[in-house]
Amino acid sequence: MKPLAGLLGLLFLVGMPGGLPAQGSPCEPQIQLVSATADRQAGFVALQVLARGLDCDVIEQLEAGDLHISERIGNQAPQTISIVRVTDSLVYDTLNMNRDSVDVLFLVDASRDAQLSASLDMIQTFLERHNNARGNYQVQVFSDKIEPPIPIDPARPMDALRSVKTRSGQPHLYAALLSVLQGREKASNKQLIFLFSGGANVAPDYTDRPRLPPQAEHVYRAVEALGNKLYLFTITNTGAISSGPEAEGAPGDFLRQLPLKTPVGDDGHARGSLPDGVEQVFGGGRRVATSHLVMVKPQDLVFTGRLRQYGLVDAHRADADTSYATFSMGSFNDPVRIGELRQAVSWFGPTLFGLLGVGGLLAVFYFVVPQIRRRQFRHDHVVPYASQPGRQVLDPMTREPIRDGDPVVNICSMVVPLQTWKDCGDQCPHYPGCTNNNLQCSGAGRGQSLNFFALHGVNRRLNWIWFGALGGFSGWVLYALIAGAGRNWLATAAGNLSAYQNAESLLREAVIGACFGLGMTLMLAIMEERSQSRRISVRRILLRTLLGGLAATIAFGGGFLLLEWELVASPIVSAAISWTVFGVALGFVLTLRSTIERKRGLLGGLISGAIGFVVYWLSQKFLGTDLIPKVISLLISGALLGLVLDTVVKLAENYEIEYISPANYYRKVPLSKWLKSSWDILIGTQPGCQVYIKWPDENVLPEHARIKLEGGRVYLYPQGETLVNGEIIHGQKRVQLQSGDTLQLGRRSTTQMRFWER
Repeated sequence: MKPLAGLLGLLFLVGMPGGLPAQGSPCEPQIQLVSATADRQAGFVALQVLARGLDCDVIEQLEAGDLHISERIGNQAPQTISIVRVTDSLVYDTLNMNRDSVDVLFLVDASRDAQLSASLDMIQTFLERHNNARGNYQVQVFSDKIEPPIPIDPARPMDALRSVKTRSGQPHLYAALLSVLQGREKASNKQLIFLFSGGANVAPDYTDRPRLPPQAEHVYRAVEALGNKLYLFTITNTGAISSGPEAEGAPGDFLRQLPLKTPVGDDGHARGSLPDGVEQVFGGGRRVATSHLVMVKPQDLVFTGRLRQYGLVDAHRADADTSYATFSMGSFNDPVRIGELRQAVSWFGPTLFGLLGVGGLLAVFYFVVPQIRRRQFRHDHVVPYASQPGRQVLDPMTREPIRDGDPVVNICSMVVPLQTWKDCGDQCPHYPGCTNNNLQCSGAGRGQSLNFFALHGVNRRLNWIWFGALGGFSGWVLYALIAGAGRNWLATAAGNLSAYQNAESLLREAVIGACFGLGMTLMLAIMEERSQSRRISVRRILLRTLLGGLAATIAFGGGFLLLEWELVASPIVSAAISWTVFGVALGFVLTLRSTIERKRGLLGGLISGAIGFVVYWLSQKFLGTDLIPKVISLLISGALLGLVLDTVVKLAENYEIEYISPANYYRKVPLSKWLKSSWDILIGTQPGCQVYIKWPDENVLPEHARIKLEGGRVYLYPQGETLVNGEIIHGQKRVQLQSGDTLQLGRRSTTQMRFWER
């Protein structure tokens, strides 16, 4: 009961004034829904309800049977929901114009079809009768555009009203109301608005405007945003005033529904005259109203950012109006499940689970995968040695005779025992010498390194997968550190930053985006640096990490706002946009000052972002939205981001340099981006070289050779002694490179590489 008591106490401290819409008799019984909030611990939705009985009596006991409540989630059809309990009421006073400071605005439809004279007569009569009430009075007219407000002296109202004339154009009611309501968001006084209109809204041509015309829902939200400082009277003043009720969806129905959106009860609607509630505000009479908290059980306890609308109607009155209250909470990427206690200690288990997941994946890649590859290698390339009569074959390293039946490797230019192959680092002895134009070796002298971190062959892809998963886990750790201490400080920060009702969810969405973006970009930036031949730059890694975190914050926060602004209809669509934009941004960031070509990085990011979203969505759908499934989702999404990004970039690469010696520095260096940018690719020991010789080799110069794309062909310009396929290139002679050419940087150099063109 503590959250409930706190809410009642807050209501008492604020002293929210209000009664109920006074339509017809001021003492007609009314029940109105004011606001809706979620009780996260209890697992219910709390509805604040105002109630008044016959002859203005206070309803101190409101029963569940007195109410009919429905819930609408997003675009789904409304569903009736059950009432858990109704709390005791709180009695309070209504607005008193003789006590409160109020800004009074008469907003009048002055279009050619409006009955402007009738509206001005009602304003004049009202001011002549109540000119002793406190307040700042203004009149403002609109048609297809809204005019500036005109101050009114209550003692001499005609001085201002005389200048009000009919305007040309159709009434753009929604735009006028939005302009007025948004202009009063920061006002300190209470705001009392009289709207004289027929309810018609005719939007002008919006073809050349950057946004669509406002709708009734936008006006309703603007009314709700002003809270209990707005009092709204709507008067239908156009056309014949019939005695029957206005049909739902008719222009007058909008004016009838509008006062129901305020959390106060002194306002109301009437046709052809001022509402009866005006006398209660400006007269000497006082009313009392009652507030109840009605706890209801929602259809779905998981809030994913979709707007929830609650409708309430008096169950005993067939002609009662339905009043509505809306709110949203959570997001697709950070859903909120009410009814669960999430303490800071609960983050330890999921974090440990994620650590075990990353460690387990590393163990599989580091120990299990090499064993599988060894078994596959033995199956494909190891055979028992069959001795030949009169011939003795020696081990090329130990010089011991090879015995009949000993396992030998069949891909070298000589007979090599399996143990010798292993002792040489899973390669042929004296590699790469055996591959230089040696047809017997067929270029297969070097085996696939079984060291996971060697970036050789399949290990490169496994590294991208593991670093992607590590990035997802790093994002989780950041998120746990920031949000794991509890939601209270985030809610406080959101409240201090903005009065926006779902500011906490927006802040949490931006935080989870920033954390995931920082973690993913950091690890993939490290991986990109490791895969290059040049010296690793901490500055480049930090720059990409910061840009990735910023891009992810914008992508995930922006996707949430798309849903809030109703530019997209579903949280899934907004999340898909967020993930896709994040993937594209990640691909772009990784191309900055790297070997990854821009368009290929963007394509890889686009595909990886889309796949990452699908995986995250499926994980939530089948595993749930709890913390451990969230960790699993981030790990899998991160791993797939790394895999897809590397795969797309690799498949799209046209030119590569493959290091083949020294064996422990084996890797492939992409050249496409630099060649297509008309750069000279430098090969040498200088750290700024694109093909950086980072190992000791006294035969290699700081700038030993250049590679350049000219006329669609790739040429090598040696600046030091260079061998191409074993042939020395003298002087500054350029040589056209063909796919598969072997380069050696000097006759005595241990540095050898191979050029590839796809």
